[in-house]
Amino acid sequence: MVRYIASPKTRDAVVNPAVADMQHEDMETLASSAEARRRGDQSKLRRQQIKTVFVLIRGYWSIVRGLGFNTLSNTLRGLAEGVVRTIKG
Repeated sequence: MVRYIASPKTRDAVVNPAVADMQHEDMETLASSAEARRRGDQSKLRRQQIKTVFVLIRGYWSIVRGLGFNTLSNTLRGLAEGVVRTIKG
């Protein structure tokens, strides 16, 4: 989906790093969950499951926020360039 709403430059600068962070944090949480499962520690397993949900929510929020800031930045840059052209015009 991001492929259709963001340029390759934006994907490289905003989306790909956020996805990589999400994957890294998710792998850490999965490893901790596997350890808790192996030990039979239901309390820790439940905490890890909740942490996984928050990791995903935070990751997706980072992508949305990054795309929003990028869009705002591009819009303001375009407006500033239009003002400069008008003044020089």
